[in-house]
Amino acid sequence: MTYSREITPDEKATCELLMEFKLSGNMSLTTQDPRVKNQGIRVAIIGESGSGKSWAIAVVAEQAIQQGLQVIFIDPHGEYWTFAERFDVVIVGGDKGDLLFSEECIDIYGEIIKQGKNIDFNLRELLDDEMTYGRLVERILRMLWKVLVNNPRPCIVVFEEAQMVCPQEKSFDVMRRVSLVKNIVTGGRKFGISFILGSQRPAELHKTPLSQCWIRLFGKTTERLDRVAVEDYLKPFKSDILKTLRTGQFYVYGWFDEPKLINVISERLTRHGGDTPLIAPVERTQIQQASIEEFRRKIDEVIRKSQETESELERLKRENQSLEKRLSESNAKLREMLHKLDELKDIRDMIRPLTEKIQSAKQVDASVLGVFEDLKSRIQALELSKVAGTDLNTFFDQRTGLIFGDARTQILFNRLLPDERAVFLALEKGPSNIVTLARRINLSENKTKALLDNLFHKKVVRVLSQKEKRLSNLTGAGKFYTITVTPQ
Repeated sequence: MTYSREITPDEKATCELLMEFKLSGNMSLTTQDPRVKNQGIRVAIIGESGSGKSWAIAVVAEQAIQQGLQVIFIDPHGEYWTFAERFDVVIVGGDKGDLLFSEECIDIYGEIIKQGKNIDFNLRELLDDEMTYGRLVERILRMLWKVLVNNPRPCIVVFEEAQMVCPQEKSFDVMRRVSLVKNIVTGGRKFGISFILGSQRPAELHKTPLSQCWIRLFGKTTERLDRVAVEDYLKPFKSDILKTLRTGQFYVYGWFDEPKLINVISERLTRHGGDTPLIAPVERTQIQQASIEEFRRKIDEVIRKSQETESELERLKRENQSLEKRLSESNAKLREMLHKLDELKDIRDMIRPLTEKIQSAKQVDASVLGVFEDLKSRIQALELSKVAGTDLNTFFDQRTGLIFGDARTQILFNRLLPDERAVFLALEKGPSNIVTLARRINLSENKTKALLDNLFHKKVVRVLSQKEKRLSNLTGAGKFYTITVTPQ
């Protein structure tokens, strides 16, 4: 994601305020330093649990808020909620958060950031699912980048446990997130964005985000793979020196001419959130509480609409399941009918030679005639289920072999032979001449003409007049025929 927008002179002046961050007695980061003016404040703080990494980040964040900078925490362990006890910080997520964290409400959190409020995204409850955590943090970062690019302001983004979002993988999702973080780190300076990256496991962290932070602090690290991952930054020292560091001690790379050991100051205003469970709600001023309540109402409205949508989706899902069941039942009936039609074809093929023999014989055994009539009745019943449909008000008389029902049904089964029936059904689709009709029913033109003559004498079809032909926009040579019975 890249942006080409140029900031205005007023925005540039706002983003270049004089500020200083004191990390130790011999190290202070100042925005007046030429390196900071050119590269911005881009800091990586690396160290295992207990090294003082979170403490060092908190020291910088406290000084930032005191100097009027907006601070935005991506907080996977819920360590920075205590900032709300001393500063105006909105806690999103967690058991005692001011606002519920929900993916549907990302844009509302963007409104909070746009207003310049400090915000702590407490994502501790999402750590069980790394894929979900990575996806949601990516959404937060994209929203954050969009808001700050369009509304430049001095701010610090604290990106804790970066290896969980940008691990040492080359999958499409990971590389997309790595590119996003790189854009924020390198391109954020002119929009006033400073960046603090924290990680306990540099061996698992993608190299790109770490390489884009030109100031790096390395605290106590005992795991060999993690030490090997940062060894190049410590030259001329060996990475073994990190094993013996005490809490709060860090080797600094980038700010000094060579790696230098510092002791992070031990004073801070806020408590360490990782060691201090939240027993009671954070006390707020009336103005702070009113602002939080406003955003809470917006979030409740988004959640309500989301739940209504989910309920509607569940209803549609149940309805779809019911339709699928009915479709399955209909398909089963269709397969059964097709099977019966196959039987009909076989019976018809058996009867054809028998019919020829009967028509040419002088004397026919009565039992053969009985079987023939029985088969004929069965065929009519099967054809009735195919053409007339099972829902029509029809009745098949086994004694007379006649079909009772509407005019169309009686014509089809009581007055027409099978080939005549095929012509009738074809003409139901629309008027046609002999040439077109012969192709439709797969018979010769002479045979089709003979069948039409029979149907004409039975007063089942008629010839269209020239006027009717013109009104119907029919083209083609010869007479056009249509049925005299309106299909039901």
